[in-house]
Amino acid sequence: MRSDAVFKLLANRLPDDDGLASQPTISRCENNVSAPSILQLEDWFIDRFVNSFEEPPSEVTLDIDVFDDPTHGAQQLTLFHGYSMQYQYLVRAITCADNDMVVLLALLYGTADPAVGFGDDLKRIV
Repeated sequence: MRSDAVFKLLANRLPDDDGLASQPTISRCENNVSAPSILQLEDWFIDRFVNSFEEPPSEVTLDIDVFDDPTHGAQQLTLFHGYSMQYQYLVRAITCADNDMVVLLALLYGTADPAVGFGDDLKRIV
């Protein structure tokens, strides 16, 4: 599949270009993510949000939403959620109602309480 012309076109590559990344290559990148790099990415989201205002606002309205992300197979920390009746991750998205920017995202395990870690996230944003 890595040399399939259609997949190359979908990846904005020409059919004659070199092959796309193989599954082992993608897995090495996926499993190479460290806790400090995740925190750095979270800081980037927060800095981007703060810098989106020309002047500091007197108040902002944050929307906190969670949604399920169904999983298939044996991914780490995917758990069966009895209410949704599926194996899933739980994603928490904090967005700004004033400018529609994503402030912070959190990937929680499948049966997590949506409030897990929210206080810490809110402290980092404020």
